[in-house]
Amino acid sequence: FGEIAGDRDTFKDGDYDDDDNDDDSDDDDEEEEEEEDHEEAEEDEVERDDVMNDVVVRDGQFERFVLQDYVVVDGVGGGVDPTLMYDLRYLLPTLRNIVVRGGSDVLTEFVESGCVQVCVFALATSSVFFRLMASLVLQSLVDAIEDEGTYHKEWVQLHMVLKLLQNSITSPRQRISGVSASFISECCHLALHPDWQPMFSLTIKFAASRPVLNFDDIPLFLTTFNSSSLTYRRERLWTLRMLTAGCWSRMDVSLLKKRHVVDLSMAMYQSPLGDKGTRVGVLSLLDAISNIESGRKLLIGRNASIWLDMISMKETDASILDTIHRIKRNIN
Repeated sequence: FGEIAGDRDTFKDGDYDDDDNDDDSDDDDEEEEEEEDHEEAEEDEVERDDVMNDVVVRDGQFERFVLQDYVVVDGVGGGVDPTLMYDLRYLLPTLRNIVVRGGSDVLTEFVESGCVQVCVFALATSSVFFRLMASLVLQSLVDAIEDEGTYHKEWVQLHMVLKLLQNSITSPRQRISGVSASFISECCHLALHPDWQPMFSLTIKFAASRPVLNFDDIPLFLTTFNSSSLTYRRERLWTLRMLTAGCWSRMDVSLLKKRHVVDLSMAMYQSPLGDKGTRVGVLSLLDAISNIESGRKLLIGRNASIWLDMISMKETDASILDTIHRIKRNIN
């Protein structure tokens, strides 16, 4: 269609030769046509780049992410070092090539290195383009596991978690919450480590007990955060880390508000069970919430500023005090 449109414009401007022209003029016309085709190809390439940039930049927000400890964190407004960012336009196609061409030897390393977590978190982005690409990578991973999984027992749990995610998504363009993506990412990593107790048993049992995952709820929150087992501390810290990694949009703040996470976390901070690890985890979660506009409104409604002033009087740890002051700057 582009060539036909170009010829139409040429005839419209009258820049054409009659059939009686000599061979030299025909050669000149061919050279001019080649130059025009080259210029049109360059213009098309620029237009494709502009379209890609429109996909990546939306409302001034860049869809780029940071991979730290198998967790992908939104780089928008979080003060993240740009040198640590991964561009999903190049990363997702590369990950699919690794799955398709790497064979069974690289599948375990694919999960251990956090690549599957990147794809899961891409399903929580606002870009439809990235969500579709991430779905393609995850589908390729499921197909590879079904082809080779019979020889690896640890892949059975991983396949079950990925199928749970697949069955829970009702539309190819569906966007899941960051909290749900964080939970699925943790389950994928734990699926290969049955010795990591008690979280392996809790997460795999949860995934095996239901056909679909409810994206409008926080999985295992009440079970692990208010646990009374002998491993309660490990379960609580895991929950706080999972929520902190997944809290990066208004959708996630709504889930936290629905489950009264802020109120329960502030109460746990001051309880006798609130050791230093718990206090650090609670403040990290509040810090992540304070980076979101709706999260700041939630904290202001819970009188978080007064609460932070009160706990800062009792704290002596410098790192904890720095986090408290940072949260106060965000909400004030």
